[in-house]
Amino acid sequence: MGLEKRFIDQAAASLLHDPPGQGRNLLGGALTYRVQDTFARTLTQAQRVELLDVVRGALNHQGRIRDVMGAAEWSSVGLPSRTTVTVHSHDDSVSIRVFTDLSGVALAIWATTLFISFVVGVAVPSSLPLLAVAMAVGVGVARTIWSATSKFFRRRTERLREEIASYLND
Repeated sequence: MGLEKRFIDQAAASLLHDPPGQGRNLLGGALTYRVQDTFARTLTQAQRVELLDVVRGALNHQGRIRDVMGAAEWSSVGLPSRTTVTVHSHDDSVSIRVFTDLSGVALAIWATTLFISFVVGVAVPSSLPLLAVAMAVGVGVARTIWSATSKFFRRRTERLREEIASYLND
């Protein structure tokens, strides 16, 4: 009598998530996410190409593929967020690493929101307290937008991992 496969899959999936990154409390969400997994199977070159096509389809982005020390690495190109998927074939297994860096998105959200708050605070002829209120509101708005954005990217990273796992488990 053994454990059901779904219980094993759930336990393994719970180990794959990165703990929230640094700056989470200050910004309202982590700047980076990483998930990784190892599958007990091998990949032919054609299957590796198919797997990278799964990544392209899941993210709806062509990206760039390069060989890094024997591993295939797909990276997003030209976006404020950076996603990297590394596929490394071993003799009897395949390891996958998905890394998402949202530093560029965070910078754009926070800089734009705080700049607009500053302009509004300065444009209204009043006093320094009004500028401080405008900046505080800007921080609140930026944090709310960033929190929603980081949740979206975390779900997207998870969906990508699930699609890769689905391909490799077939």
